[in-house]
Amino acid sequence: MKKFLVLFMSVMMSCGLAMAKDHVEKIEVKALPEKAQQFVNDHLASYPVKKIICQTDERGVKIYVIQFKNKLKVEFDMVGAWNELDASKVKTVVLNDKMMPSNVRAALNTDFINKPIVKASNDGFIYVILFGDKSEAQINSLGTVVEK
Repeated sequence: MKKFLVLFMSVMMSCGLAMAKDHVEKIEVKALPEKAQQFVNDHLASYPVKKIICQTDERGVKIYVIQFKNKLKVEFDMVGAWNELDASKVKTVVLNDKMMPSNVRAALNTDFINKPIVKASNDGFIYVILFGDKSEAQINSLGTVVEK
């Protein structure tokens, strides 16, 4: 009986771990949320796409990741807002202030003029910007520089 119970618990844990894994699938640009498609068309249309994946976690939350052939990586949430722009492995500057919301763009053009953007991430409230000279800025969605 004890062996049966141990075997049963092992099987249940294996099933639970298998179900907890994220589901990942390759998709095409047209399968991205409309807002993400518009961002790609407006800012990144000249860069060839290497692959796009849609990752769905156990709660059903989707994340879209586009990897471009020039090593640029862009991550979008399930409504198509970008979470991360990563050009840290790209040889030429591809990120710019026009990819940011207007309030954040205004702060960049006031306090960080002519600083190339290497990486940017946001959680909807705070935008964390990493520049080519390794300096970093945090700007809130209202355009206030929180930290330099």
